[in-house]
Amino acid sequence: ALAPVEACGLQLDLTRQALPQPVLDALAAFAHARGVTDFLDRLYAGEVVNPTENRAALHMAYRAATGFGAAGEAAREVRARCRSIAAEIRSGAFNGPSGKPITGVLHIGIGGSLVGPQLVLEALEPTGGPAIRTRFCGNIDPADMAAATADLDPDATVIIAASKTFITAETLANLAAARAWASEAPVFAATAAPQAALS
Repeated sequence: ALAPVEACGLQLDLTRQALPQPVLDALAAFAHARGVTDFLDRLYAGEVVNPTENRAALHMAYRAATGFGAAGEAAREVRARCRSIAAEIRSGAFNGPSGKPITGVLHIGIGGSLVGPQLVLEALEPTGGPAIRTRFCGNIDPADMAAATADLDPDATVIIAASKTFITAETLANLAAARAWASEAPVFAATAAPQAALS
């Protein structure tokens, strides 16, 4: 049996995997031959590794406490703003358009922009917390929006639209539907394209 492997504060337990050491060695050699280490070095250095979008992929800067230069500092500023807004909503200091405290969040997105936040909510739900209902809408079928908003108060809900590019048809259609449902609700955009979100 293989012993667990430890590196960078993480432990990888392969004891229940049917991968003999020669196979693991072959996989490591294959990764090395394909330049995985060089790619990771370029990724962490902030070089363009996504040629279709001609930009760096610095997702990890949003999770890091330090480093990643200007991108990391900008990411930490965004996280601080998000924490501040969330604290205001939880405390009741941030109100809906009618002055009611926020009791609902309607999160709109598709793919990772929807599934990621859903996963986090499901993982943290058992820890308790404020009585703010969070609903998700990613399907362009109007029934999905109707189900998501059924127990939300349009005067006490914030809308979060998550889209990297803010050109995804489903997300834009659902955002329009949400704004028709709650025309005065505050809308927050989680995006890499803030100018597109403003239009």
